[in-house]
Amino acid sequence: MAEQSRITAVLGPTNTGKTHYAIKRMLGHRTGVIGLPLRLLAREVYERVAALRGAGVVALITGEERIVPEGARYWVCTVEAMPEGLGTEFLAVDEIQLCADPERGHVFTDRLLRARGRHETLFMGADTMRAAIAELVPKARFLRRERFSKLTFTGEKKISRMSPRSAIVGFSVENVYAIAELLRRQKGGAAVVMGALSPRTRNKQVEIYQNGDVDYLVATDAIGMGLNLDIDHVAFSSLTKFDGRRMRPLMPGELAQIAGRAGRYLDDGTFGTTGEAGRLGPEVAEAIEEHRFAPVRKLQWRNARLEFGSLAHLLASLEARTDDPWLARVRESDDLRALKSLAGLGEVRARASSPASVRLLWDVCRIPDFRGISAAEHAGLLEKIFTFLHEHGRVPDEWLAAQVRRIDRVEGDIDTLSRRLAYVRTWTYVAQRRGWVDDESRWREETRAVEDRLSDALHSALTQRFVDRRTSVLLRRLKQKESLVAKVNDKGEVTVEDQFVGRLEGFRFRQDASATPDQAKTLASAAMQALKPEFHLRADRFYNAPDTEIDFTEQGGLMWGEHAVGKLVAGPEPLRPQVVAFVDEGAGEEVAARVRRRLQHFIDRKIATLFEPLLAMSRDEALTGLARGFAFRLVENFGIIPREKVAAEVRELDQEMRGALRKHGVRFGQFTIFMPLLLKPAPTRLRLVLWSLARGLDEFPESPPPGLVTIPVAEGAPEGYHAMSGYRRAGSRAIRIDMLERLADLLRTCDSRAGFEANPDMLSITGMTLEQFADLMQGLGYRAERGTREKVKTASAAAPAETAPAETAGAAEGAEPGSAAPKEASPAPQEEAPTTAGEPPQDATEGDAAAEDGPEMEVFYVFTWRGNRPGRSAGKARPAGQGKPRGKPKGKRPPKGGNKPRKFTARPPKKDEIDPDNPFAAALMGLKDKG
Repeated sequence: MAEQSRITAVLGPTNTGKTHYAIKRMLGHRTGVIGLPLRLLAREVYERVAALRGAGVVALITGEERIVPEGARYWVCTVEAMPEGLGTEFLAVDEIQLCADPERGHVFTDRLLRARGRHETLFMGADTMRAAIAELVPKARFLRRERFSKLTFTGEKKISRMSPRSAIVGFSVENVYAIAELLRRQKGGAAVVMGALSPRTRNKQVEIYQNGDVDYLVATDAIGMGLNLDIDHVAFSSLTKFDGRRMRPLMPGELAQIAGRAGRYLDDGTFGTTGEAGRLGPEVAEAIEEHRFAPVRKLQWRNARLEFGSLAHLLASLEARTDDPWLARVRESDDLRALKSLAGLGEVRARASSPASVRLLWDVCRIPDFRGISAAEHAGLLEKIFTFLHEHGRVPDEWLAAQVRRIDRVEGDIDTLSRRLAYVRTWTYVAQRRGWVDDESRWREETRAVEDRLSDALHSALTQRFVDRRTSVLLRRLKQKESLVAKVNDKGEVTVEDQFVGRLEGFRFRQDASATPDQAKTLASAAMQALKPEFHLRADRFYNAPDTEIDFTEQGGLMWGEHAVGKLVAGPEPLRPQVVAFVDEGAGEEVAARVRRRLQHFIDRKIATLFEPLLAMSRDEALTGLARGFAFRLVENFGIIPREKVAAEVRELDQEMRGALRKHGVRFGQFTIFMPLLLKPAPTRLRLVLWSLARGLDEFPESPPPGLVTIPVAEGAPEGYHAMSGYRRAGSRAIRIDMLERLADLLRTCDSRAGFEANPDMLSITGMTLEQFADLMQGLGYRAERGTREKVKTASAAAPAETAPAETAGAAEGAEPGSAAPKEASPAPQEEAPTTAGEPPQDATEGDAAAEDGPEMEVFYVFTWRGNRPGRSAGKARPAGQGKPRGKPKGKRPPKGGNKPRKFTARPPKKDEIDPDNPFAAALMGLKDKG
């Protein structure tokens, strides 16, 4: 029957459609079997055939998988798992050049010599096998197939410069992982394909490459065995490999097998080197391009006619030699090494005493060492399985369940998951063997389910480690020149194509801080392209936003909500600052211009509103001469000038000029010339910013909290800060300038030469304790002489004025500056006249107790003027009473009645005339005239 079979050797380089041709030929027969070099490729072909003919007629047999429907007519297998004696009409073996492989060659040679289809036999592979096949299979006819596309050598290239749709080939797991990690950082990631991966993991990795999630593939030489991928370029990261025993250079034919994966069907491909591989010799590169290689002269062979009469006979048959010059006995393989190890154990020898037991031992020894552990450990496992099978005829369910349960865990890193997958392949192989377990279908399903779970976990781990999905997605969209869609949520988080890339703060994009430097360029490019429409929409919203949504900070920043959108810079005039918009360059000049215009409109309106009295005064054409010049000085100083700095100018202003300025709300105080309306918190806050800009300060001082009459002195603050804040420094504290003028009104009624004590009105205005008031007065130029005296008992139980709080935001005199009229302080309890010597004490018992404890003492201060008043030169100081009719500079006369006790009230003496410095003087004068 074998003699009647038509034998054809379909030879040629890669990408010639040999496997496709074989599948087509097989399906032209009623039955067929095809042997493939890899479990991965077998699975791929199985799925193709099942799709064409239906899964009910297609079987898959590999070392770890066995899908055999009852009506199977087409068998897809790994070469090692090809069943013998099927008698199918068609038989094919792919990659027949592996007959020369030191590890697996003897299996392929056996199929070449003995496997035949009843009607047709195909051997597909490299043209290097032509002579060997012609010699060993004389009746074979040859079919030469040419490559569909051209393969070109491009030399050496760095990985960072590798073009998309490239495969980088490594020959160790460590090398593959290192390259994949580098590609993740620089190119967004890579898919990983290795022969040790399960078909499920491999297929999922291939899928992310094929669908464009990543543009790079890192693989071992497994891709050289018929895996069809869309690869444009193959780069070798090494030209040597470890063949299980030693490091050796790759043969030109091996390089060609891998390089040939570049170019799909009619698309040309290229190959080259990268990394530490160095340059490929020109003669080798030329041989690969022209598909010219030295023919195979020796095929690996092992005797297939095994004798199972005894262990000795089996070992002898396995080590038999051949005289055929084309065949070379294979080096000691893993299964033979395991057999020799077990044959050295007395208990095993005792069990393997019959042909059946010897055959069983050999079948156990053929379990591959998927785990890659030491030969001794692998032999120990085989011994246990052989013992179970020999004693019980089955591997016990309890023991097998324990082994499977131990590795059925999906947590762990890539190496851990890979080891578990290797372990489960052992039990999958055991479950596939007919008669080795009680319930074969159950164990096949269970081990397959565990392998699938581990495969999925490994795929996830590989993708998580070696694929930056965000960068890869954005790179693909950028490469395809597709319009990117950006979404910005209410938190400002920006996603492009559902990938988080950063945050949009105002009109500036803040890139995700977790991005590596290699990713940053891609994220910025994608974000800027996708955010252009968003920038324009946001600029429109900002331009039409009300002023209530925009504000300035005390450091000159300009805010839109919680985001900084610009800053103030000094302009040509103090009240005309300019703006700098914070807009990314990628947003475009049109967006930046709209943001600048809106910010300039905001700050111009803000200044016009808060400084309206000052600006109105500057525009008043009725002001001429000295008055206009003084108004200009006020504008330059934002409406506040300490009087001592302009004393000469003030003296030169006549009453008519002063009156014209008072109409605009200017108050000529004893200490400060100011506009009360500009002392409110909002103008004060803006004034400090504008003043800091005009001074060119790097750090702007903050405005004091609103409503306080006095504040602690800000040590280290720039000169002029307290005045711009609306305060005057006096001692360790600063007092608000409008309240200081009210205090000055009270001080005018006091005899500053003879000395006076603070009255409740003074303490109430300042909101200070007596000690703090004394410090304030010294800061204003007074002497403060401290003394103690016996406290006079009063009828009132009111607390002494010394207990007033240091800082009062709610005191009547501490009301918001610039209000319509300061509220009067509640009258302090009037002091009663001290009891005279002839009057009896009010409470004799109380007096007795006081006498026993000693008199209660109190602290008091006497204040006298010690220096010049603000605005006067030395030697021209005027004592208290300034402003009164001249002639008697010693102040008020002593009250009539000599030394009789005096009463004090909190209300100052009522004046008939209206204070011209009162901003409401004109209105009050009108009311008086009407009365």
